[in-house]
Amino acid sequence: MNDRSQVYFADASNRLDGVRKLLDEFDLHTEGTIALKANYNSDDPFPATAHPEALRVLAEHLKKNSHTLVMAERSGMGNTTAVLKNRGVLNF
Repeated sequence: MNDRSQVYFADASNRLDGVRKLLDEFDLHTEGTIALKANYNSDDPFPATAHPEALRVLAEHLKKNSHTLVMAERSGMGNTTAVLKNRGVLNF
């Protein structure tokens, strides 16, 4: 058993390309359900919350590689639906 974590790095000069390159480094394919926990504890914009385009790229990749994708989120400082709507997450 390997008890060490793997750490991946990518050039961050282009956030979306960096996220895509990182996702290509490992196999996330599953016939099951993937639960995605983003970071929307408040209605504050990035960097206090997940970067919306990075989240979109991650969600698109996970949708292609799983049977079902579910976003599990709860805002601790506001109405969760309103926070997700205001941050543009519900447009994905």
